[in-house]
Amino acid sequence: MIQCIIGGVTISTFKKVKQNFIKILLVLVIANIILTAFGIIPKQYMWFFIWFAAAIELMFFFSVFMKLKKIVKCYRITKAIGYSGFESLQIALEEAVPKLVAKLATAEFKLYYTIYLSLKGKANRLNKDKYTSKLNNYSFFLKAIIPLCIVEIVAVNFVIPDNWWYCKMIHLILGVWAILWLIADFNAMKYYTHEFRSNGCMLQMGIRCSKFIPLDLISSVHQIRKVVPEFSLAPVVSKKEPQNLYLSAGENCNVKIKLKEALTFQGLVKDYSDIKQVWLSLEEPEKFYMRVSNILS
Repeated sequence: MIQCIIGGVTISTFKKVKQNFIKILLVLVIANIILTAFGIIPKQYMWFFIWFAAAIELMFFFSVFMKLKKIVKCYRITKAIGYSGFESLQIALEEAVPKLVAKLATAEFKLYYTIYLSLKGKANRLNKDKYTSKLNNYSFFLKAIIPLCIVEIVAVNFVIPDNWWYCKMIHLILGVWAILWLIADFNAMKYYTHEFRSNGCMLQMGIRCSKFIPLDLISSVHQIRKVVPEFSLAPVVSKKEPQNLYLSAGENCNVKIKLKEALTFQGLVKDYSDIKQVWLSLEEPEKFYMRVSNILS
């Protein structure tokens, strides 16, 4: 009886840790850095944080490994249906880990793949069925923020004492990673963009938002100019217009898509539910409008 109770508690604890392992791991990493840097806890006791964090990561990989066969099978099935490689990967990973973890892991792989395409000179190539968003404001933001990031990395490197070399190394790695992430995210906005497929339209805003819409769920499409309710480089849903989703990187919208029923769009962290109208900011709104009109007519 006691063994059954202990076993039940252990399984319950394992499930809770698996569901929240990213939050737990993040807290442990931050605590480890702060406590070590300021000497709050003697260094000889810091092994506890390191091994505990490693155990949580090991639990995650063990969970994936135990369901590897199921993941591979799910990936192959969804890929054969017509999903892209990364879409299939996320759906497959959701068989083993929470949805948020699967989304973040897939987004990370997307960014790495975008960096690879950028180095190969392929990230900016679009086929005739892809329509990129306006990115003038985002481009200006990058040109302003990246030099500041470089200056900040160099400045902090001189400010941090030499005997805190591990803090310098962590700051350098995080700074370089942040710059690469910004560049990759910008290129991802060009590569993972709105595109037409055989049976519908895939609306994408880089790694930030995506949704496949079957053609029979599109009620109408209009060319119309509208200012986004609030400036943001991320998708926007205004409190005054809860059923309107603005896929605009800080630009005015020029295309409106009206849906026949409310849909849920997948976001990087949170999803956007009960959406009936989607507003886009496109480089070539006329071509997009004509493409949809010809399909719906």
